[in-house]
Amino acid sequence: MSASSRLFLCRGLSTCALFAVIASLAACGPTCTPGTNSCNGGNLESCPYGSDSEPMVEYCVACKELPSGATCVDSPSPVSACANVANGTGVCWNESPTTCQDGYPTNSAQTPCDQGSVCVVAGGKGFCALSSAPDPICAGVTAPLGAVCDGEDQVACELGYATSRTTCPSGTLCTGSGVCM
Repeated sequence: MSASSRLFLCRGLSTCALFAVIASLAACGPTCTPGTNSCNGGNLESCPYGSDSEPMVEYCVACKELPSGATCVDSPSPVSACANVANGTGVCWNESPTTCQDGYPTNSAQTPCDQGSVCVVAGGKGFCALSSAPDPICAGVTAPLGAVCDGEDQVACELGYATSRTTCPSGTLCTGSGVCM
């Protein structure tokens, strides 16, 4: 709008105030489309449903516009551990449990398994366990996650693998349900 047009519109003080309010409201529309994600400068911007405000920003190792949608990924390029793997499947990558999305690792803790444990895959999920083989002590745990006793040790189990082993404190006993009491 030219300066002469603004002068014409702003003949009286109330007209100028009204013009300023209308102009500012025109710039206050939604800044993102609810339910969408996009990559911006390597970061993921998402606009939750029911929101028309500024997008939420997630800082990523890399952000990729994948066939399944924009998402944060843990590698700037596809990795062999995720090659030919269905989206959402768990794998081990760089000794860390992660899931795959269109050939990229996502949702990894960016931290390898603790020393003394290894990353394993069972039931379509990657997780840290005490051994690369299932532990016979966990064979009786029917839930995906649970605990059992092995003498005075409380053993946490996941999908047949021991994930931690803790000796019960002095003066307590490990009960049949894997709880120190």
